[in-house]
Amino acid sequence: MQRAFSSTPESADEPSQVTLYCPITVSLADVELVEAALLILDPRRSRPWEDISRLLLSPYFGAAESERNQRALLDAQLRGRSNIEVNITSVIDAGRNSRARCPDLADRLEALSIGSQNTPDRQRMHDWMAFAEKQLRTAGWPGDRELNPSELVALAEWQRAMDAVAELDAILPTCSWQSAVSRWRTILRSRRLMLPTAVNAVQVITLEEAAFLDLDSLWVAGMYDGAQLKATPVSPFIPFSVQHRYGLPGADPNLDLSYANNLLNYLHARHPAAVWSYAKIDGETPRRQLQNVHSVPVSSNSTTPWPRLNPRQKYDLADDSYAALPPGTSTITGGVGLFTDQAACPMRAFARHRLRAQCPEDPSPGLNAIQRGSLIHAVMAKLWTRIGSSAELKGTGEQELQEILNICVGAVVDEFRVHYRLLDRYWELEHERLQNLGREWLKLELEREPFEVLVCEQSRSATIGTHTINTRVDRIDRLTNGEIVIVDYKTGEVSRSSWEGSRPDQPQLPLYCVTSDTASVGGIVYARLKKGDCKIIDEPRGITGGSALDVESATKWAREMAEWRTALEGLADEIEEGFAMADPKRGATTCKNCDFQCLCRIYEVRSREILRRSDGD
Repeated sequence: MQRAFSSTPESADEPSQVTLYCPITVSLADVELVEAALLILDPRRSRPWEDISRLLLSPYFGAAESERNQRALLDAQLRGRSNIEVNITSVIDAGRNSRARCPDLADRLEALSIGSQNTPDRQRMHDWMAFAEKQLRTAGWPGDRELNPSELVALAEWQRAMDAVAELDAILPTCSWQSAVSRWRTILRSRRLMLPTAVNAVQVITLEEAAFLDLDSLWVAGMYDGAQLKATPVSPFIPFSVQHRYGLPGADPNLDLSYANNLLNYLHARHPAAVWSYAKIDGETPRRQLQNVHSVPVSSNSTTPWPRLNPRQKYDLADDSYAALPPGTSTITGGVGLFTDQAACPMRAFARHRLRAQCPEDPSPGLNAIQRGSLIHAVMAKLWTRIGSSAELKGTGEQELQEILNICVGAVVDEFRVHYRLLDRYWELEHERLQNLGREWLKLELEREPFEVLVCEQSRSATIGTHTINTRVDRIDRLTNGEIVIVDYKTGEVSRSSWEGSRPDQPQLPLYCVTSDTASVGGIVYARLKKGDCKIIDEPRGITGGSALDVESATKWAREMAEWRTALEGLADEIEEGFAMADPKRGATTCKNCDFQCLCRIYEVRSREILRRSDGD
């Protein structure tokens, strides 16, 4: 909203020329400066990760400016641990020993922790207030930078609230530290704060306020025929008949309606150039304009929602769809993901692999989908490294096979348990899930024609165009006819269409094929590992059966290999040229799971085109 109401583009180094002011009172406890103080004083050793994240990124914690970048990296690192509860001790340890070292933060948190441990169980409120002031000084609250006017108002209100608490000391009994903080939080929530008004503000105000202010311009929104009048509350201590007799606000709907009409007429007469607007549709419900109100239509395609008069500067537009690598710069890295992202949206590939941008994870209970997929990949690698071939699989008794599977699953779970601190019961359930899924998959493998597993989880380099990337092949099988089949494990939805076209959704298998000895690669396989729906998707169809391809199938396979090479080389050329246009392959469907919408801002300029392309797909 700030940018939309600005009359001209502004430099990032210059202060904003327009201040957007919404006169809404907020609870003092919800003001960021006060919220930081309450987070510092929170007596809990283990906190929700949201609280820890706000504390790490708060500008009101000591040395926030000097350690700003490192604390942001530490926040991202802690999010990656998938812990919804974070212990203060682990934050201190990470602040000292991780790659994102924040020594000042760690020292302050440790001092706060020691201070909390050296307090009596119960004492008077006055003593707790003195202790709170000491803790806040230790934390460096309210920060090292100069506070702005709004923050100074919040700080003064905080002091008044603490003075109010001090007045209760004479009547309150002794209490614990946790009770004291809880009482302060309750008092702070009950206090409302009105932030100061800026002089050169675009103000979002009520109709009544607009009638009393001397405004340069006025825009009245929401003027449709179904707009509800705000009900005026009536006093519960005065008989309603008395209120109605003397015409108190809220007692007579007819008087309230007359007042509203008079107010609109007054505003229209005082501001003849005012803009009166309404939305033509609300969801699927059409709207009509309010009677006797002159509304001004606003184009949905307009990129200038507010009149821009007398621009200070003239700006030239340039095509920025290409960002070629500077001379002498080494080729960018990124593995197969570089080609996957380039195919999905060139802007995504540029952001992730050139700018190295990434979205911080949101911790959730247990492992996420990627981590669970890594688990089953590791189980399959251990299992087939031990079994080695379909002959060995068929020659192993059912009970012995279950023991082998149990050993492999147990080894993988133990390896992951070290990195992810989850409940023992959770790992027991994960062990059971992996064993059941592995058993279901082995039944499918038993139905295949004879094969031999050559390698599992093989790391190798692959060159496409001028790009050499590091890849990891899940598995390579050799059939009885000598053909090589490359296997890729998938735990989500997969189909043959994912490797088709000039922008394939999943280019891993085509890339493995065209960078291998094409004479020996006879096919590719998606091994879908999903409970209740395990399946083999092979290309050419039936290649896993072990029989030789007929002439037609062999010709089609050779043509597909050539098409894949052309598509991948085309993507490699785009990467080399720095093609970085925001061009999602499937419109909003592609953008839905993208982390970089705030960076590319595609919905601001191409929303209709993107949505239309999604509908077409």
